[in-house]
Amino acid sequence: MRVVAHEERSVKPTFMRRSVITRNILSRLAAKFTGYLLGFAASVLLVRYLGVERLGQYNYVSTFASLFGLLAGLGLPILLTREAARDKSSAGASLGAALVLQYGLAALTFLTVAASGALFNPKELVLPIALLGAGVAVNALGAPYLALLNAFEKMHVASAIEVISTLLRVGLILVAIQLRVDVTGLVALLLANPLVVFVLTKLASDRYCVPPDYRFEGARLKALLTSTIPFALMVIFNNVYYRVDVVMLEKMQGDAAVGIYSAAYKLLDVLMVVGANITGVLYPRMAAQATAAPRALQQTIERSYRYMTAVGIPASVVISLLAPWIVRILFGSDFSGSAPVLRILVLAIPPMFMYMPLAHALNATGREWYWIIVLSANTLINIGLNLVLIPAYSYMGAAISTVFCELMGLVLVALLVRRMSDIQYLSGLVPVLASSVLLGLPVWYFSDTHRFTGLTLGALGYCATLYLVGFFTPEEKLALRQILAPGSAR
Repeated sequence: MRVVAHEERSVKPTFMRRSVITRNILSRLAAKFTGYLLGFAASVLLVRYLGVERLGQYNYVSTFASLFGLLAGLGLPILLTREAARDKSSAGASLGAALVLQYGLAALTFLTVAASGALFNPKELVLPIALLGAGVAVNALGAPYLALLNAFEKMHVASAIEVISTLLRVGLILVAIQLRVDVTGLVALLLANPLVVFVLTKLASDRYCVPPDYRFEGARLKALLTSTIPFALMVIFNNVYYRVDVVMLEKMQGDAAVGIYSAAYKLLDVLMVVGANITGVLYPRMAAQATAAPRALQQTIERSYRYMTAVGIPASVVISLLAPWIVRILFGSDFSGSAPVLRILVLAIPPMFMYMPLAHALNATGREWYWIIVLSANTLINIGLNLVLIPAYSYMGAAISTVFCELMGLVLVALLVRRMSDIQYLSGLVPVLASSVLLGLPVWYFSDTHRFTGLTLGALGYCATLYLVGFFTPEEKLALRQILAPGSAR
């Protein structure tokens, strides 16, 4: 009895820290789900209202303005999150310096969007493009405050603001439809959304974190601007890497091939958002531990790697087995060709989920150039493979290239992280693979009839096997017992 009580006391602080992570993960996923659901409904209403021609105008001006979003940020929020998480006592000064740079970047972005809109577009599109440029600039001004909320692990507050933003945007779209405004009127109404979000984010940051401490020190600003270079490159390479296959496929095989590939890729996009939101919560925690608690950092990296492995592999197994049914339900019989593409693409989910926390560990510990090397190498490999595989295998070739590059990314990142942390990669992988076999059997058996029965039986077998084969540590098992049966500990 005394031993058990001692174990509980030793686990409780860790358990409390995990409860913060759990809260942040669930709040971010809930905000994204709400955004997708309401955003889809609003998009349907907007499409019906605008019609083909005005919808084309709206999508064009939105895309044109969004191209300059990279200029507005330059990876500054990612850097600020890391620096503020490492040293919260100087977070106000870091925020103030970041805002000074951000004001300049926002102004430059707005002027660039407005000037480009006037130079390269018809007269009737100049004003809506300028208004959207103002929206991009305002969003950029709110990004440092959001980064500070993340650094202080107040993601639930940021998620609440995101839900408010979604509701406000839907409401503004309904008002625009009711008033029967044109594209310019719609863009002007929607400008209220980034303005409100900016105010809410600033108020939340000042209350839950620290207010900005403006210090116009040339050395600090220069150092901050120099430090953003790798993060800016990171954003650029990341965007190119994940979108170049669609561009190359369209040029080599046409719109129909892009449609088949894009339908399958949409599910991959959703899973990437889920994985990014789960591991993104850990980034400020890793940054804080990098200097203050290196041993705790190693535990965080190893646990997050194991847990993401335990999510990514079974997700890939289930989607692969149910791919034809999933495609038919989501997109209809016209997209039946997307099912084999999806079966290949989901093979990218396990390596992607496995290296996500490892990449955050590199960035959190000041090794961001390592991650940039991996991203740039993968981008070049992806382009080269697409040049060879797309002409021969069309969208299947693009899918194969994606999977190969994700596997390469995992291998490279794992080797780099192994140099700074002695992680036992196979100790978490083997139990997950064994448990995934028991997950897949009932899902496969019931794949043509009682699919939900197969999923339920598979999930129960998977969780039970993970528990029995030693995937969870004794400390984690005790924490699970506290969650599932809190009265039993007494």
